[in-house]
Amino acid sequence: MKLRPFLLLLLCIVTWTLEAQDEVACLPDTTIIDSAGAIFPRPFLPGDSLGIGITKVACINEPFQFVFTIVIPSFVDIGGIPFALNGARAETTGAVDSLPIGLIYECNPGDCTYNALEPSCLVLTGTPSPENDTGVYNLTLNFVLLTNIGSIGVTFPGAQFPGNYLLKLLPEDSPECGKVMANRKHPGATMDIYNAPNPFKESTTLYLHLRKPENMQLRISDMTGRTVEEFPIQLQTGPNILPLNDLNLGAGMYIYTLYNQSERVTRKMMVY
Repeated sequence: MKLRPFLLLLLCIVTWTLEAQDEVACLPDTTIIDSAGAIFPRPFLPGDSLGIGITKVACINEPFQFVFTIVIPSFVDIGGIPFALNGARAETTGAVDSLPIGLIYECNPGDCTYNALEPSCLVLTGTPSPENDTGVYNLTLNFVLLTNIGSIGVTFPGAQFPGNYLLKLLPEDSPECGKVMANRKHPGATMDIYNAPNPFKESTTLYLHLRKPENMQLRISDMTGRTVEEFPIQLQTGPNILPLNDLNLGAGMYIYTLYNQSERVTRKMMVY
């Protein structure tokens, strides 16, 4: 009989430990992933329909959370040279510059080591302190890319992913506290486009979502600007799926452009 309280206590400890192990800092949002980035949403960039940046407003003395979904590609182009990637790593502290006082970041996985092609995340979390000045904070995220020949330090936003991660910090009890800012997509943009898989070896598929029907040209160019494929496509309002099976492209980085007289959208893709 005397063992029963001890066994109950042991059971509680084991249950609490298992629950703690199951807790994760954040969950990736795979619905916002496209082929032209590694961190989503992409940095805010006028003219980029997918570069919406940080859309949630923070306020003094108000709890705040914002999740970055991370998918490290298996290849990266640096200075025109493709590098195979095993993944990327961030320091568990100090990897996000210009955070307001009171905000920290946490990772999933907890050690901030991300395997290539595995959706994961990093979350900004905490309560901004009254010590902060209100205004706009221009955040940068620092990572180390892991390759077979060593590591490469990169910054997001940066040369590979231009734009800004702008965090708007307002006074306590402001009407905008906790709200998501209005969609900052370029007002002239009528389409979203990405390809998957990317990188790919023999075939890939274009996924497009249009707000109106369009007759367009699809041009694929190498990194010198030479056109290697070009053909017309007719697109409908809403989702469009375009398999690309017979491109006959050699290994390397390519730029594909969907355009007509009124609009042009450009993305990158990698063939290995």
